[in-house]
Amino acid sequence: MNKQLRKSVILSGLLLVGLVAGCGPRYKLIPAQGILKIDGQPAAEINVMFMPDSVGEGKGFGPTSYGMTDQSGRFVLRTTDGREGAVVGRHRVILSDTTIEQLSQEREEELKRQRKWPPQQRLDDRYGTIAAGVTAEVKEGGGEITIDIPAFLANKQ
Repeated sequence: MNKQLRKSVILSGLLLVGLVAGCGPRYKLIPAQGILKIDGQPAAEINVMFMPDSVGEGKGFGPTSYGMTDQSGRFVLRTTDGREGAVVGRHRVILSDTTIEQLSQEREEELKRQRKWPPQQRLDDRYGTIAAGVTAEVKEGGGEITIDIPAFLANKQ
């Protein structure tokens, strides 16, 4: 291989290594946890999904994180690829009620026999989309995230 060609190959290789090295994640993932409340009361068995917000102040880059509330409304976030935490910054939040989503056929029949069908819905369907406008901030220094939303409007009538 002549000297000029070898020099070109080496320079191209260095350039490629530099580009690949610069393509790593540009977000900071930190442990994130919080509490979800409905009308000020802890809400159990709610799926909580945090999506980095690309609008306004949010950087909008990084993996989505999710968690499930326990009996005291507390959740711990993990990324979709299994890492603990969430991206620092503002997030759009999507919520879904697992007590309704995961009813078995047997449980559904039991509720119908007890004349408790359909079960009382705790969340308005709008909370299942980013259009609901629920947001939360994951701060670089950590701290608990509190989300308090109004109850399903039909339950107040």
